[in-house]
Amino acid sequence: MGPLNASSLFRPILEHSASRSIRSKIMERDARRENSFTLRQAETAFVPLLSPDRLRGKLGLDSGADTLYILGSGASIEDLTSAHFDHIAKQTSVGVNNWGVHPFVPDIYSFESVPWVGDGQDFPRAMGLLDRGDIRSRRPEILIVRPKTPSEIDKISVLPDELRTSVSFYGRVTPATRESRNLAGDIAGYFAHIVPRYPSVVLDSGASVVRMTVLGILLGFRRIVLAGVDLNGSPYFWERNPEYLSDLASPPPVNNQATSTHETASSSNRPFDVITMLRALGDFFQTEKGGQLLVTSPDSALAEFLPIEAWGKN
Repeated sequence: MGPLNASSLFRPILEHSASRSIRSKIMERDARRENSFTLRQAETAFVPLLSPDRLRGKLGLDSGADTLYILGSGASIEDLTSAHFDHIAKQTSVGVNNWGVHPFVPDIYSFESVPWVGDGQDFPRAMGLLDRGDIRSRRPEILIVRPKTPSEIDKISVLPDELRTSVSFYGRVTPATRESRNLAGDIAGYFAHIVPRYPSVVLDSGASVVRMTVLGILLGFRRIVLAGVDLNGSPYFWERNPEYLSDLASPPPVNNQATSTHETASSSNRPFDVITMLRALGDFFQTEKGGQLLVTSPDSALAEFLPIEAWGKN
């Protein structure tokens, strides 16, 4: 019997409620392998592994900021005013992938290489957007999902020299379950068993916003707010307002999402779609950590189950 059929036969046993410890061991094994690979890639690139404790210190998170804003590319970013961004600037923020198009400079930029999406050049093109004087002078932290190949590592050279010392690599691990009823347990197992041993490996299901939400929990934020995370087929914010592209020194982003929903909203090539993962993470964050996951736009697909940000009025 081939491996695929054997795996298919084992899956019902693995998903049984009594197999939670087995799933936990599988995730620990995967995290150990991922941590080893990420370390090798980081040594090749001469960059450090992500350390949540070190990142907390560099960001000065003991100074009182209790909210992490995750900045995505959805059109609802255009609904935010300068007053909103003034508020975000007083907290901590991470811009995901093509956020370099926007004039607001966050504390962190997050990148990943996904060569099978679009024209395959999103990774270097997004990093090239950081070659701006205001970004270079701020020297934000740069988090990159460990590149898989030497050619992907080489693409990091597009970053301005001033930002190279701000780069950290991190790994990712997916839940062992494929049943949503077991997802809460796998998430709890990740935080209980994997984080203490492999803090550079972040829980994932193929979406940057999931990884950054997990990072926010790891960093100890009490509130995590998703801005521009629409997931409803809306255009990107620079498509709603092309003025963002007028002064770019590097090629503009390419819209790879020609379908009615974002590709991360499909589970065809990932354990769980992004909406399912964020719902489960929001529940875990609230019940186990006393935190709150929110969204800024009432038009986001996430607004069906996440509360709307009140902008300091909580």
